[in-house]
Amino acid sequence: MNISREEQLKLLSNIKDEDIDFSEIPETDAEFLTDAKVEF
Repeated sequence: MNISREEQLKLLSNIKDEDIDFSEIPETDAEFLTDAKVEF
C-alpha cells in the first residue's frame, strides 16, 4: 500500500499519545546529551 507523505502524516497525527508503544526506546540521561549540538 503506497500512500502519500501527507496521508501518512494525517494518519500519524490521529494517533493518541497513550496508544504509542515507547517500550523499545531506551531511556536517556545527561551522558547521552554530552556531545549534543544545537544547530539552527
